[in-house]
Amino acid sequence: MSTPSMPVPPKLNHDPDDRRVNSRRRRWARPAGIVMALILGLSACASPSETGTTATEAVLETGGGPQGDPTRGGEVRIAVTGGGPSTPLDPNSQSYLIDGLVKSAVYDRLTTINPESGAVEMSLATSMTPNDTATEWTIELRPGVLFSDGRPLTSNDVLFTLKRIKDDALADSTMRHVDLERSSSSGPTRLTLVLTKPIADLPAVLAAADTFSIIPDGSKDPATVPPPGTGPYAIANYTPGVQVDLTANKQYREPGKPYLDRLTLVEINDPSAALNALKAGQVDIATRFNFAAVPSLVNDPGIYLRASNVGMAAANYYMNEQLAPFDNPAVRKAMRLAVDRERCVKVALNGYGHVGNDLWGEAHPSYNKDLPQREYNPEEAKKILAEAGVTTPVAVTLYAADYGAGMLECAQVIQQSAKAAGFDVTVKQVSSSELYGPNIFTKVPMGSDYWAGTSFEGGASGAMVQGAPFPEFGMDDKEFDAKFDDARATLDVNERNRKYQALQKELWENGANIVWGFQDVIWGIANRVGGTEAFDLPTNSTEYHGLEDLWVQN
Repeated sequence: MSTPSMPVPPKLNHDPDDRRVNSRRRRWARPAGIVMALILGLSACASPSETGTTATEAVLETGGGPQGDPTRGGEVRIAVTGGGPSTPLDPNSQSYLIDGLVKSAVYDRLTTINPESGAVEMSLATSMTPNDTATEWTIELRPGVLFSDGRPLTSNDVLFTLKRIKDDALADSTMRHVDLERSSSSGPTRLTLVLTKPIADLPAVLAAADTFSIIPDGSKDPATVPPPGTGPYAIANYTPGVQVDLTANKQYREPGKPYLDRLTLVEINDPSAALNALKAGQVDIATRFNFAAVPSLVNDPGIYLRASNVGMAAANYYMNEQLAPFDNPAVRKAMRLAVDRERCVKVALNGYGHVGNDLWGEAHPSYNKDLPQREYNPEEAKKILAEAGVTTPVAVTLYAADYGAGMLECAQVIQQSAKAAGFDVTVKQVSSSELYGPNIFTKVPMGSDYWAGTSFEGGASGAMVQGAPFPEFGMDDKEFDAKFDDARATLDVNERNRKYQALQKELWENGANIVWGFQDVIWGIANRVGGTEAFDLPTNSTEYHGLEDLWVQN
């Protein structure tokens, strides 16, 4: 790849008075749909049925919700997955669904990701300007922003938040390159971040970091006593394992928002129980129910459905390149051909999704759309194994949990489809805690994971390069690392994406990731709830947009 001359450093700007962008990618429901789905994952259109109607379209032909202008006051209750009675609402920790929602309702990040385009936009920052090597970034903050307790947002709050993340070992992998010793404030709303290596897409990195909720300088023990934030709501009460009570932030920067007086997050870990709570009117919004339950909701007069597709992957399967039999590239290539992706979508996703192509991030601008779709081809898989001198059947144990979109169900499909390709696959079902525990994760030849809406570059930083915190593929490729660093240091976004796409081609040909599908997500919503047009989860993020726009019909 040729390296172009260094362009003039770009400056990402945002008018502080601009409203948040509420445009949408494709939506099945009318009017525009909502997205959240942290645990399930999301995707683009489902596979066509015999009539030419997708599975999602077939159940979402009608709209719903209140009509007219929003009304003020009232409460909306959302059924969410909680982390249990011991889960803290730490604004700088990794997210469960419940604290991911709390972070979005109570806190803000410097940047955000547009749900329509995947492009980065300013949030608490108004601009981020790199030097000509992308090793220093000057950040201007939005003026006049207040925390819910009335304190003004300052550059020191940003530096304090970064220091807490790094000091408490809570950082996303992408935060590790911030050099806090050399970073500094140069005014109440201006600071400079110094990096240990060039990162030309730092605004996207910060938008995707779910630990980067800005909290006030000097906050004491935020894991125990959640500090105030700058978002549309404030925490009124938290009963671990039960619910979080949020109230409207009177200091919120958007005049007249939020519409609600209260937003209550009710912890319900059983999807069937959440669905029953929605039907009984105990909650107003629910998801994560089994797709088989969707038809029963279509004609419920008190509920309407929304579906979205923002390119989030279903569960993926990793092959560890350091462990037999996947230390042999031929075995990895054959295993990918042994996956019946169409059947996985049909069985594991109930048709609510479409096949993947062994790469994350199809909704991101960096995604390589020009690669041919990998198909189920057991004969070619057997040929590859034979030419490599591999004795068949190849015995493989695939570890999976009933967690993530289609993880266990697609594993069971692979167990059958791989037989014709020369594999003897045993599916070992474990709990999610075991799956990510020290005895399985990164320690077995083949396992399962769930990266949802990550971009290629986010997944590579998190799982593929040396020093990645989640090295499930066992990659040790210095040439790949050097090319990735070169791409990440490229300020011209089009050239940077071309370099990312070249790396994706290498991984598509010889990599160790099986991304078999992307999934639609369906939400059930009480008819009295409006404002869901703006209620959205952007790609590669656990930041929920539009919570301030929810309202209830009086």
